[in-house]
Amino acid sequence: MKKQLIRGLSLLTAGILLAGCAGQGSNQQGNNGTSDEPASQAQTAEASDSAYSVLVVDESDNPVPGVTVQFCDDTTCNLGTTDDSGVAVFETEAPGVFTVHMLDVPEGYAEDETEYVTEDTYGQIKVVLKSSSAPESNAEKQVLAETGFEIVLPEKMQNLHGTLSWVEFTEEEGVNFARLDYIGRTPDETAEFERRYEEALDNHDNEDLVNDFITYMQEYENTVNTEFFYVYAVNNGESIDEILNRAPEEIALSEYIGDTYDLGTKGDYQYYLLAIDQDKLFSLAYASEDDIPVPEKEIADEYAALKSIDVNEFAKGITLIDAKPVYPLAVGDIVEFEGTDFEGNTASSKDLFAGHTLTMVNLWGTWCHWCVEELPDLEAYSKDLEEQGCHIVGVCQDGVKKKDKAQELLSEAGVTYTNVIIEDYETAFPKVSGYPTTYIVDSNGVIVSIIEGADFDGYKTAVEEALKSAN
Repeated sequence: MKKQLIRGLSLLTAGILLAGCAGQGSNQQGNNGTSDEPASQAQTAEASDSAYSVLVVDESDNPVPGVTVQFCDDTTCNLGTTDDSGVAVFETEAPGVFTVHMLDVPEGYAEDETEYVTEDTYGQIKVVLKSSSAPESNAEKQVLAETGFEIVLPEKMQNLHGTLSWVEFTEEEGVNFARLDYIGRTPDETAEFERRYEEALDNHDNEDLVNDFITYMQEYENTVNTEFFYVYAVNNGESIDEILNRAPEEIALSEYIGDTYDLGTKGDYQYYLLAIDQDKLFSLAYASEDDIPVPEKEIADEYAALKSIDVNEFAKGITLIDAKPVYPLAVGDIVEFEGTDFEGNTASSKDLFAGHTLTMVNLWGTWCHWCVEELPDLEAYSKDLEEQGCHIVGVCQDGVKKKDKAQELLSEAGVTYTNVIIEDYETAFPKVSGYPTTYIVDSNGVIVSIIEGADFDGYKTAVEEALKSAN
């Protein structure tokens, strides 16, 4: 319960360090995806019951949208882009140690070469980008497009010593929400934690250094790390009472939600504001008062002031906009795109799929180790598929920016099957959960199966089953 309700770091890190595991300098490898370089640190708030999040801010602690983030386990790499709240969320089946890299940053920010690593409990990594020039920003107004609202935070929530951050979720189709989190640590303190964590990982066999870090980490964790408000956008007809009595985590929201506020409707969505009852939350998270972290006075006073903001005051800063939730493709959806092949010829999904019983649409990236590793095997498999009236079409995720690199990799692997580049890639393939991802589609582009990771047994099984159904 504590890990789910009060978003904090874990001393499990200490066990890893003392055991001499998960140190930097060794790539982990598996057989179903890709893992890139190892990384440096896990940070503040838990993203959800089944997700990690990466929060990217500038040096003034303003969120930075549009950052391309790579998130890898030992079998699969995922790509995400930070939203208007500076957050990219990555769902996982179970907690683990994942590596995180900033692959692309917006104009005005310096490239970030730092390597980060999560803990094996769900949480959030915070990345502070340095400016290469002074970017324009509006620190007061935040836009959460998927949930569908804009907000100007109450004055008490501006210019804080600690850090506020939004995390935005699509919980399920028809239910979107955003959560406002708070941790009583400044960006500078976070950066220092990251530095010392990385140092400890690099020197995990130095018991004195590791023990010093563990002592430091215990003090670092001794602060407020919690959440304050939820904004729910619902278009499946659920009432506020039904939302409160569902259990997205281990317990129903009603167990720790205080006041609620009906924000009204916008488009197809009904909006609700939910305030966290901090006393209820802490009583659920900690067995006794002795377990509750003791923050420094400045944070304690700041937290007390934040607690005094009621749901009505918070609601005044909210303006509803049309929600723009985005869902990943699923079985039964249609794959549609227009692009070009690597010779510059127009390539449309309609033309590519027509005349073939099945098409394997393989999404890959030049940055993805396992995507590149499987290219020669895909080329060999494409010959077998052709004999069955099927074929493979590759779609390079970063082909627009890395066309020359992609073409070089395809040439080295001897690939002859069609590969395409799509300008509007995110529209064609929204929220891809991992790379490589392969969609098996029929001649009309209807998805009949989805395989994540470089899984040849999975490809063959999916194709065989689809062919049986087609016949």
